This record gives sequence, C-alpha cells and structure tokens, in this order.
Amino acid sequence: MSDNIQVKRNFKDADGQVMIAPKNITNKPPKKGRVGEGCTFGGVAEHMPCDYNNARKVALAEYKIHKHKCLDGGDRRPFSSRARSYAYFNTVKEVIGEDIPIPQRPPVPERKYGLQQEAPFKPNV
Repeated sequence: MSDNIQVKRNFKDADGQVMIAPKNITNKPPKKGRVGEGCTFGGVAEHMPCDYNNARKVALAEYKIHKHKCLDGGDRRPFSSRARSYAYFNTVKEVIGEDIPIPQRPPVPERKYGLQQEAPFKPNV
C-alpha cells in the first residue's frame, strides 16, 4: 500500500521539445528618467514630519500617572538610599577607645650631637 501516488507529467511535445507556458503576469517596464506620472503608485508623497521626542512624551505621561497613584500623590519618595544614624549602638570612637581624654606627650628634650671638632678633619698620610 502507498498513501502517495506520484503522477508523472510530460512537458514535451510530439517533436520532443519542451513546451513553455505563457507568462503569468505581464506589465510595462518601470520608467526611466524624471519623476512624474507613472513613476509612483499614488503620486508624489508629501513630507510628513516626525516627532522624535514622542517616546519621551509617552514615558513622561506614564510616569505622571504612576506618581499620582503612589502614596501622598507622589510628593515623597517611597524609598531612600541615605542611611540615618539613630545612635542605638556604640560610636566608632567608643569602640576604638578614643572617647576618653588622651594625655599630652611630654616634650622631647633637645638633642646634643657627639664630638664637635675644633679644626677640620685631616687624615694621616
């Protein structure tokens, strides 16, 4: 059994030459040269200005709608990245031990240098 029956087509005439079918579509060739009638489908297209800021305007309108739906009408920021100190824990100075007064160091005495020569040095030769 076979579910596909192939039919062999013969595209040759009695002389053995291949028969050519007529064209499916016939049209005139495109015009060469100046722009005018017959060169475009609906005539010359008029200039249409493009609003390049349209995406920004749409995003701004959506943002305003979102802020209106937020708490307090969007006056306050819902989250803040600033860390606040409430002094619940020890400060850094208390942890290191700098919260007590540090006594002043005693003054450094003036140094006296060793031998002071009365005359310039002259080696023995």
